[in-house]
Amino acid sequence: QEMLTCLNVAYQRQHRQGGRPRKLRMEDQLMMTLRHLRYYPTQRLLAFDFGVGVATVHATLTWVEDTLRSSG
Repeated sequence: QEMLTCLNVAYQRQHRQGGRPRKLRMEDQLMMTLRHLRYYPTQRLLAFDFGVGVATVHATLTWVEDTLRSSG
């Protein structure tokens, strides 16, 4: 729950001016990242499982990991 709150706050801070909404809910982005860190599946498999492109998986993993790392 704390990680999800941290991600939501960071997302709101970055998108104050608006912008295109994400393809995945924040819960799914966190789940994707945790699954990646736990089992280390290929990004192609994650893309298939979550119904998004490989580029979206890469961007999501990078953003979530960087955001959580910078929050402490």
